[in-house]
Amino acid sequence: MDTSQSPKICFLLGIDQRSGTNFLFKLLDQHPDCVGPGPIWEDRFVAHSGSIAEWARKIFTSWNPRWNVEKSLGQPEVLLGLFGDAIEKFLRLQLEKQSFSDCQVDKGGSKENKPKVLLTKTPSVKGLDNFFTFFPNSHLILLVRDGRSVVESGVRSFDWNYERSMRRWSERAQMIIDFKNRFDHADRKFLIVRYEDVVSNETATLRKIFDYLGVGAEGYDFEKARDVDVRGSSDLKKENGVVHWGGAKKTKDFSPLDRFDSWDKKKHERFNWIAGPQMAEFGYELKQFDDGTLLSDLKNRLLDRKFYLAISGQKLSKYCPKRSLFRLAIGSKAKSPQG
Repeated sequence: MDTSQSPKICFLLGIDQRSGTNFLFKLLDQHPDCVGPGPIWEDRFVAHSGSIAEWARKIFTSWNPRWNVEKSLGQPEVLLGLFGDAIEKFLRLQLEKQSFSDCQVDKGGSKENKPKVLLTKTPSVKGLDNFFTFFPNSHLILLVRDGRSVVESGVRSFDWNYERSMRRWSERAQMIIDFKNRFDHADRKFLIVRYEDVVSNETATLRKIFDYLGVGAEGYDFEKARDVDVRGSSDLKKENGVVHWGGAKKTKDFSPLDRFDSWDKKKHERFNWIAGPQMAEFGYELKQFDDGTLLSDLKNRLLDRKFYLAISGQKLSKYCPKRSLFRLAIGSKAKSPQG
């Protein structure tokens, strides 16, 4: 297809699962100039970009330096940019498989108007540092959500472990912070959006996003957007334990900003210890406790040690089968109880 007439691609990356990527995607898809046709509902291209980048750099280092490949053709980033072009062309194949004329009319557009933005999403920021190497001309929206809500929603929906999910949110939040510090003053355009702002100040937040995407807000039906179905919410978990991914209407009890209201002091203090600096970077307020600061610090340090010891044990057992660990413990010539 003629890419010069094709819509620009917007990558919507959520900080993690349970961050609202489905919700924001549906809101943006209501715009007559935006389209997210599928069938690739979570592309994960950025999340897996690290292995491709490493492969390209290994290829370059394997070539004879006397060939002067980098001087003649460019750094590995040139090759990776061509990979990005191919990925974008692949994503645009979704447009060839579907007709959007009626869809555009339903969203307030006309049959003659072609979409200006192709939406694609992934609930992960893994590989974020590679984004502009692969996609220097694409839109990028980074969706952040209060880490306490992400953790609690993940626990309810997918039985996440509190400690591990707190740490994962903190690590991925730091990825976004590092990315922002690296590219904020460079000639790179991206937008960081808080889920809470989408929910509590929907119209103003969407207008800000539309301005970034270069599409007007005049043709957008904000009233209709308020009734967008909810998908995958932890509030909609089925009785058999399976997350409800079908569309469901919001009820009066739908309150996505209060996920962690049931947290006790212990959970808050642990989360503050692990993710406090990252939360502050995104403007989230923590629940603070004035009593027992020294004791709380000591408890958290002990919990850190317990976590790292558990991780070390898991890594050791991964590379040393139980039989080998038994022999390491009592002597290489001893036999395990099974043999």
